[in-house]
Amino acid sequence: MKKLLALGVALFFAASVSAVWYPHEGSGITVDIPKSWKVDGTKNSLQAVSQQGKGNAVVVMRVLKDEKTDAALAHLDEQLGTMLQNIQHGASEQLELNGLQAHWTEGTGEFNGTAVEFDVVVVATPSGKYLLVVGLIAVDAAKKERKGITRILRSVKAIEE
Repeated sequence: MKKLLALGVALFFAASVSAVWYPHEGSGITVDIPKSWKVDGTKNSLQAVSQQGKGNAVVVMRVLKDEKTDAALAHLDEQLGTMLQNIQHGASEQLELNGLQAHWTEGTGEFNGTAVEFDVVVVATPSGKYLLVVGLIAVDAAKKERKGITRILRSVKAIEE
C-alpha cells in the first residue's frame, strides 16, 4: 500500500512539473503548456511549438480586437487566413471551457505547404476581450500529437486570483 501511495504521489508530482502555466494578464487567461515545448510571445500573443515532433504541433494564441462574439466568429476565417491556406472547417460549437464561454471548431488546411489539422477555440475572457487559440498538427503527426494539443486547448482558464 505504501508503494502504491508513493507511486501516486510521484506521478502527481511528475505531472505538475512537466508543464508550465503561462498567464496572459491583459486577458485574464492562463494556459498549461508542456515544459518540453518552445514558447515565445508578445503582449498580445503566444506561440508554442512541440519539440518532440520537431515542430509538428503548434499552438498560437492571439487577443482579438473584436468586442462581441458574433464579430469574433465572423472574422475567424480572416484570422486563420493569416496562418493557413486552403482552410476548411465546420460550424463552431458553443461550450463552456473551465467556466468561460467559448466556441470550438476543427478543420484542415495548409501551413507553409504542410497539410495540417487544426482546432480553434474562441474564448470570452474575464477582461471582456476575446482570445483566439489555434492548435495545429501536421497530418502525418496527428496521431502522435493530438492528445497533447487537446490537453493544451482544454487547459485554457481564467487566472485564479
